[in-house]
Amino acid sequence: MSELTLEQKKAMLVGVLAVLAASTAGTLSMNGIVIGDEITLAQMLTSSTAPRSRVSAEHPQFVFIGKNKKRFVISDSGLPAMRVLITGKTFADLNAAMLKDIAQSPDVLFFKSALESLDPGVEIDITKVAFKCVGKLAQSDSTDRDKPAYINSCYNGIEDYRAAISVDAPDFNTAREALHASKVKAEFKSKKWEVEADRQYFAATPIFEVAWNQ
Repeated sequence: MSELTLEQKKAMLVGVLAVLAASTAGTLSMNGIVIGDEITLAQMLTSSTAPRSRVSAEHPQFVFIGKNKKRFVISDSGLPAMRVLITGKTFADLNAAMLKDIAQSPDVLFFKSALESLDPGVEIDITKVAFKCVGKLAQSDSTDRDKPAYINSCYNGIEDYRAAISVDAPDFNTAREALHASKVKAEFKSKKWEVEADRQYFAATPIFEVAWNQ
């Protein structure tokens, strides 16, 4: 991927800020990211040829790149939900296994809040902000907050869910509740979050340490 111009970097920062300002942060799953991965923002997509895609100038997708050149794509609804540790804190300080356990934690912020907490008036190159994944927390099933949720494809209602979120103004919460109510496919019922090898089947939110490079 070619180096972005200053104008492109500024446009991407404007896009990031617009998405953060317009969205209420929820949950984020980032498929493929593993603990130890470090990623930076490389591209903002405003169109797509993929079927059922809602990508547009109003609903951009953001492409992050890891040091091994692996791509991670986050939607406009997912970006504000990125969780970052406050300076000086570690993942162990959270003492949590599930996302619900950090709802009131002062040690971790939504990306939106973290960006707003930076010194005002200081210019930031959004492509130089480094996010290092230092841990993951299981998301709650919509029907039982104490039960970890599986990834979307593990549920019987996955096709209905995809159709529900492909509309112009999707109701993500209602779609997710219907997906989880559709029950887990038989082949995944034996999988457990407590088993390290099984965690690939569960919806987990990565927690990041951030180097702002201001």
